[in-house]
Amino acid sequence: MDFKEEDFDLARQGIKLLLNNKQEEAENVFAKGKDNVHVSASHCFARFMNALMTFEEERVQDALEAFREMEKMCAHDVGWLTSVRNHVFSSTDSVTLAHKLEEQIILADCQVGSALLTFLIQRDKSAFVRGGWALRKAWKIYQHTYSQILNLYKRTFGMNQNVPGSEFPLWQILPRDNTLADLQSPTDWSVPSAASTPSTSNGIRGFLSSSLRTPFSLLSSAFSSAQPEDNIPPSVVARLMAGVSFGYGIFQLCVSYVPPPLLRFIHFLGFEGDRNAALSALNFTRQSNDFRAPLATLALLWYHTILCPFFASSGNGEKVKKQLEVAEDLLTDSTEYRESALFLYFEGRLNRIKCNTSEALRCYEHAVKGNPQREVQLLCLHEVGMCHLIQLDYEKAHSCFYTLMHQSRWSNNLYAYMVAITAGSAGRLEDAVNIIEDLNSSISEPKSDDTGLEILIWRRVSLISKAIKKFPSDVNSGDFCLIGTTFFQLMVLEFLYMYNFLPSCSDEHLDAILDVCLSCNYAAEPMAGLRFLIAGSVWSLNDDRDNAISCYRQCLSARNYSCSDGVVSDSHDKHVTVFALYELGVLLLDTPNGSEEGKEMLTKAQSDFKDYDNESAFSVKINHALQMSKRKSEERDRSSHS
Repeated sequence: MDFKEEDFDLARQGIKLLLNNKQEEAENVFAKGKDNVHVSASHCFARFMNALMTFEEERVQDALEAFREMEKMCAHDVGWLTSVRNHVFSSTDSVTLAHKLEEQIILADCQVGSALLTFLIQRDKSAFVRGGWALRKAWKIYQHTYSQILNLYKRTFGMNQNVPGSEFPLWQILPRDNTLADLQSPTDWSVPSAASTPSTSNGIRGFLSSSLRTPFSLLSSAFSSAQPEDNIPPSVVARLMAGVSFGYGIFQLCVSYVPPPLLRFIHFLGFEGDRNAALSALNFTRQSNDFRAPLATLALLWYHTILCPFFASSGNGEKVKKQLEVAEDLLTDSTEYRESALFLYFEGRLNRIKCNTSEALRCYEHAVKGNPQREVQLLCLHEVGMCHLIQLDYEKAHSCFYTLMHQSRWSNNLYAYMVAITAGSAGRLEDAVNIIEDLNSSISEPKSDDTGLEILIWRRVSLISKAIKKFPSDVNSGDFCLIGTTFFQLMVLEFLYMYNFLPSCSDEHLDAILDVCLSCNYAAEPMAGLRFLIAGSVWSLNDDRDNAISCYRQCLSARNYSCSDGVVSDSHDKHVTVFALYELGVLLLDTPNGSEEGKEMLTKAQSDFKDYDNESAFSVKINHALQMSKRKSEERDRSSHS
């Protein structure tokens, strides 16, 4: 085994130890290979995962620093001067070429990771610009590197390699064993050449494409004349293809889910996301021998158990069901990570979405017992709290969020808010009122660079503080308890609705939610129309389309909203109107005579409302629904002309 193989083995070993709950042993491996680019890259991914698990500022900054260190390590080999020197002196042998290609992949991965963290921790316009520009740099590097590796791959393995018997037809299969004859590249996804990047000859896009070239773009000319008659081993070529597929898959997946305002900026920069391309690329990587293989599996589990269910619209139950089946297959195939806390976390997510809440809790408890890492403990405790919440077990949920409020350094205000509304829902109204009053005095009015979550919590605390003053003055009276408890329960149900937890509720708990909504009087309703919005969602989950449509119309009526008037209030609870328009629009799209009205409602929701709660997520859902409407309209037109 040569030195390069030892480097890759060390990187694989570090990731495998980390995922199998052996953090100390993994850190020893990372320390041992800290001067090696492959081991350092695997350590960089580990620090990135820690940031994603907690969102804590300290972890996020550590991950960003890791990416900066990684870029410095790679930059000296792929920088402009080095490229020119190699071009002039023809010093690019096959080993150096493989090493440079790997470093280019890592460099692009760092840009994508930095952009994602920038989007997560900062939501102002400057963050979008910085993140978008980092994505553009990554795009250009992937673009060049993929074309080189694809050429190497085709010369090594031939053009017509097929693997029969794949249970997932859209995925390309890369065997785990050492037999390389049947390897196939993910040819159903591709990177356009620079010539195909959208631009104009005289406009600003033309200016961008010509004047904003980075030193990385000069790599193309440097490599083109200095290509060796490569003797790169087939195993290395396969590993390079897996490496570039991973980064490019993550890139495409994330870009395909960005909010419409950022999407327009990304299109302006000259690229777009392709979800099918992303899935194909990640599935290619996950079946490779590259150290990124288990990370690709985790990325796919994240997509199928978090991203898709969160953005799923009403009536998409069958689609979500298929995605959960894929997630189940991914977990079944990951036998070497059976006890991994992160894989158990996703198994818990899978069970929770399938309404197997008791099994989900078992998975989270197993994960916590097997991994003492603080990030894993907090991640799983959050999920345990949400499991209790969808079971309407307010006391147990309260206990989880109380612990998180004191132990987590991420969004203490969120957990304090959850502690307050669960206490109030359980009937402990004095505790709830005291926490809300403390929050109201400690939270200042949000700034322009605050995250959407921080703004949401400030609005909820302000709303509850004002509402409390209207409750009956005697806290021991029956009216106070009845109105107050129902009020806080509706706040819990709003949270469950906004973050798409209602589909995880059992039929029994959905019936209980419906009882709360339908028995509630106006005085106990935190926001006009909220009870009808939640009731409509429950009816929709029960496949009762007529009652769902009726409830959503009642919600809009309670809010005095009419599409024909188009009057939009600037109240802090206008999200209720947006959500009702979205839900009603999606349902009407599937009715024989309601498709035009449904499209109108979705268009109103998209164009007439700004700065509402959870806008970034719902704007993506609304955009997807409008795209679906457009496809259905085109299908009808084709049918009428055939």
